[in-house]
Amino acid sequence: MAAHSGTQPGCGDCVWTLVIACVLDSPNDPHNQISCNGAAQGPRCDPGQTAYRLFLTTDAVTNQLVDTLCLGGPGDVIAVGDVAAADVDRYLKDVVPPQMQVTVQPPNGVLAALPAYFQARPPAQLPPQQFGGPQVIETITITAAHYRWDWGDGTQPLQTDDPGGPYPDGQVTHTYNRSAHLVAHLTTQWSASYTVTVAGQTFGPYDATGTVQRTQPIRIVVDRARSHLVSH
Repeated sequence: MAAHSGTQPGCGDCVWTLVIACVLDSPNDPHNQISCNGAAQGPRCDPGQTAYRLFLTTDAVTNQLVDTLCLGGPGDVIAVGDVAAADVDRYLKDVVPPQMQVTVQPPNGVLAALPAYFQARPPAQLPPQQFGGPQVIETITITAAHYRWDWGDGTQPLQTDDPGGPYPDGQVTHTYNRSAHLVAHLTTQWSASYTVTVAGQTFGPYDATGTVQRTQPIRIVVDRARSHLVSH
């Protein structure tokens, strides 16, 4: 039902709110709920269970009543979305993303006054990472999303979402004005998405709110272009 309830694909705009089925409890204030005998001891639920009302909010509806459910007591209900978001936030604070594989053309040395072509690629093997548990398991995938190229010659850095490419079609280029041995830097910002597995069912992927970044040096040798007379 959740997968088809939203106005965005995969229920991407769905917000579910679980509220104790008491008159004074409202989906507008879900964090301040007070249990009542009607919900905790009502005839519709088994002993030890509590009646809840499930509300749905999407881009088209607000707090639409979907169903009434009999679940464990308030202490037994797991806020899966909150648990997963907190796990992902902790993971992104500690994770160290890999270095990018950087290629520069010409491969045998950059020539002054001619554009050099840069390309950044993630490692070939970058598997998703699983963490969390035992009730909620998250699987996170990080993806290179934004790049900042500091050229090392004092010129303005380039910020782009383009990883660059080889000559002649690559869009990340820089022209050095004189021969030198320089250290440029690439700062890659990684975004993340994750899935959530609960009771054997997997949901998502969802976009993580946090990002991580890593800066790496790039040694550049800029040579002087030399002209040669060629006879025919």
